[in-house]
Amino acid sequence: MAALLAVRIKDGLFVGNSISSQDDEFLFLNKVSHIINCAATESPNLYQQAGVNYLSFPWRDSPTTTLFDPEDRNVAQIYQFIEKGLEKGECVLVHSRDGISRCCSVVAAYLMLKFGWSLNNTLNFMVTAHPDMAIQPYFTRQLKSYAKRHELEMDIFSPGVDTSRLPLDNEQWVLKNTYFNSLAYNAEQNAGLRRAVVDFESTNCNAPKKKRRVMFSDTRATTDVTSTTVPVQPKSEFPENGRAHGAVRPILRTKKLSNPHPLVTHFDEIPTQILSAAAKQQLYPNSCTTPRQTESQSSHVAAQSQPQPQPQPQPQPQPQPQPQPQPQP
Repeated sequence: MAALLAVRIKDGLFVGNSISSQDDEFLFLNKVSHIINCAATESPNLYQQAGVNYLSFPWRDSPTTTLFDPEDRNVAQIYQFIEKGLEKGECVLVHSRDGISRCCSVVAAYLMLKFGWSLNNTLNFMVTAHPDMAIQPYFTRQLKSYAKRHELEMDIFSPGVDTSRLPLDNEQWVLKNTYFNSLAYNAEQNAGLRRAVVDFESTNCNAPKKKRRVMFSDTRATTDVTSTTVPVQPKSEFPENGRAHGAVRPILRTKKLSNPHPLVTHFDEIPTQILSAAAKQQLYPNSCTTPRQTESQSSHVAAQSQPQPQPQPQPQPQPQPQPQPQPQP
């Protein structure tokens, strides 16, 4: 399938192939409301019912095809159609099957009639915008005859020509500057630079890339993110044990049977020795123990929290009274 070809010759005027005339996205984005179909026997007018204005010619790419009749009826009709679309601030597309010969001949005739340019000036200007343009020799001969009939010989693109005395409007000055700026663009050199970039990227596709890393907000420690690392969404409430309340930031954990980082754990399994005091208070506000405490530690804490029995005071032995000696009679 052929690719879309659409080239802007000047503001509001495009040349393209038949694919461009059938691409609704291209037509909509560029506000194309007028289309000149130079290959009506090969390409249909798809959007005529949608309000797009068409001017169709059943021309074939053949030496027997006459694009420009001696009475110039076709050129006059083309000129009025293009000007009507441009006056509305909309765009005009001139297309043929391949977008390189018939449609380019039509646009060349329009520019020659509008600005009075010579044929060489017109073709030189167009090829800077459309390097793939390839007008057939039999159509070029018709353009030469058209320029000769109307004595179109004005040359504004030659560097040695003094254009200060020529009646050039603002649009022609813009096109003249555009032409000279395009001459400074070396297409071959830029194409070589693009190929070099592509070759460099293709040869370095296996170069080591910068690994993604994750940082833990409580310890500021980092670790690599691998294919086995998955995000875990925390629970917002824990009514059973009352360990945490409100939303908690998701903490990454690794899948089973992998080699986890010692700090990559679920928040229910965070070692207490790596938590700051603020993190402990946030995660366990109503509990004096943490999930990492062992049963022996918990039982030891529970044993310490239970009240110890007070020892009962021992009764002191009472001294026995000494018997008093009885007096002798």
